[in-house]
Amino acid sequence: MTVSIRRDSSNIGTAFLLVNVRGTPPQIPMTLIPAGTYLRGSTRGNFTEQPVLSVRISRPFYMSVTEITQAQWEQIMGTSPAYHQGASLPVESISWMDAVDFCNRLSIRSGFRPCYIIRGDTVRCDWTANGYRLPTEAEWEYAARAGTTTDVYSGQIGNPFASCLGSDTLDPALDLIAWYCLN
Repeated sequence: MTVSIRRDSSNIGTAFLLVNVRGTPPQIPMTLIPAGTYLRGSTRGNFTEQPVLSVRISRPFYMSVTEITQAQWEQIMGTSPAYHQGASLPVESISWMDAVDFCNRLSIRSGFRPCYIIRGDTVRCDWTANGYRLPTEAEWEYAARAGTTTDVYSGQIGNPFASCLGSDTLDPALDLIAWYCLN
């Protein structure tokens, strides 16, 4: 919704107002990730993952148990942009800005203060807000490792350089927990 800002019958500007017009927000199962320390990075993967560093997550945080499904996305955003259609499939084909917008809209629908302040193409996270937000890179890696010292909680990724060629094979550690080009 566009709102006009007026002073003495003169239009001095316009602004956008995000209004909640839908019903109950979707249920998104969350789990508490405790504060802790982990080793971030890898000596086996891309050079951008080196060196291995000790990272401390100082505060516990909640994280969705699964990726956001297309059904959950549609309840908040109205439509699903996903290429691979299915209500229980993860939403894909979205940008980071789309995900930030989803978090803010879900926060409003749930009665929380949105975490993201968006001004044009600039986004700032208000860490004091109680709304939904995306995990930081460090939080995501910490949660994905789930207290293990392996690449992911199901074990070491066998071929970190796999490119989904016909010569590549399924990766047992990855096959248990992820959808990727080979499965």
